[in-house]
Amino acid sequence: PGTSGYARIDDFTPSSGDRLVLKGSAAEYFLGALPGAGVPGRGLFHDTDADGVFDAGYDELLAILDSPDALTSTNTIDAAIFV
Repeated sequence: PGTSGYARIDDFTPSSGDRLVLKGSAAEYFLGALPGAGVPGRGLFHDTDADGVFDAGYDELLAILDSPDALTSTNTIDAAIFV
């Protein structure tokens, strides 16, 4: 993962075939609520400490995914292309 900044992905639509390209495996990522209020979308986080929940200082926000679809781990992370 990177060490600062994040991507903003608007109109991410898994039902239309949109897929993420991620490094590693699905176990290294999770979707979560965004830390800032009033920002639409879900956060895609790198699970640096491998516990499946957001831990400030450890886990990194990689992207904000804004979508007309209900985003789940199944249609985003599990469906991603891993390199």
